[in-house]
Amino acid sequence: MHPDGVCKLPGGLYTKTVEYEDINYSVASTEDQTAIFSGWSSFLNYFDSSLPFQLSFINRRSHSRSRYQVNIPKADDNYNSVRDEFTGMLKNQIAKSNNGIERSKYITFGIPAEGIAEARPRLERVEADVMGNFKR
Repeated sequence: MHPDGVCKLPGGLYTKTVEYEDINYSVASTEDQTAIFSGWSSFLNYFDSSLPFQLSFINRRSHSRSRYQVNIPKADDNYNSVRDEFTGMLKNQIAKSNNGIERSKYITFGIPAEGIAEARPRLERVEADVMGNFKR
């Protein structure tokens, strides 16, 4: 494993993994769904037999260290019970919004190369293409 994220595998294969986020296909309009599907198909067709890739989807239960934090500070009055109830309700809504699941999505792509000096610039080009496709 190299510090820049390049991984050397047996057989002269070098890989790199990129995390990405996607959009909610199910709530898009019909036209947007067609465009998304077409774009995804084009993206997948970018990878041919000489450029292996793997999609990884990691789902794990959310914990209290979620990226969304609710903090309603207590005050010196008679409404702290209301604040506590409201904080609990907001935390429950956040947990329900993604069914308490944190989703991470990764794409790993690889190239055969004689060494890291040959692999690194080629992987950087592929990474730039992949990120450009995701932005579109």
